[in-house]
Amino acid sequence: MKRLLFFVCLMICCLSGFAQQNNNEVDSVYKTLKSSKAAIDSYSEKNPQRVLVYTKLPGKTTLKKLGDNEDWPELRDYDYNVVRGASGKIVKVVQMPFVPSGDWFIAFSYYFDDNGNIFAFERMINGFNNDVKGGIIYEKQIKYYTSPFKLVKTVYSLKRKDGKPLKNRMNLDGVRPEYKIYQGIASCRKAFNLPANL
Repeated sequence: MKRLLFFVCLMICCLSGFAQQNNNEVDSVYKTLKSSKAAIDSYSEKNPQRVLVYTKLPGKTTLKKLGDNEDWPELRDYDYNVVRGASGKIVKVVQMPFVPSGDWFIAFSYYFDDNGNIFAFERMINGFNNDVKGGIIYEKQIKYYTSPFKLVKTVYSLKRKDGKPLKNRMNLDGVRPEYKIYQGIASCRKAFNLPANL
């Protein structure tokens, strides 16, 4: 009986140690992916010349590239920002459904590693809600992945205009468009009909 009790205690200790080690590995991978995402965001802000802007017009399949001083078309389906890294490879694609009323803003951001695999996806929705102070809700969800397309962590935040978190999920007045998370730049490029010469 003592041997059995000793064996059970030993197994519990081993499993507990393994779980702790596994959590530490996940945290380490998450921190690396989070840092890579932040670096791409910072790079695109500091290097606007590396951001290509496209728009999808209603009824058209080919995207229209917009120049620096070009006026935006009044009617469009989607806007796209494509960020090229220092190596020339695409590191980020942002898809933004166009909302003529301007009542809400949505952006789906795809982050790619050097091999063209997704490592982060961010869904950002900002919209009006009269039930919160300031009248605007900012919702953000970020998913981090390792290759091949294995989810490591999901981070979710819901805030009001002053940046204070909201504890309860609030209604963004039906603003929940469909989206797909693409495993790599090739499938993303094909789905969005991005030019082949990018």
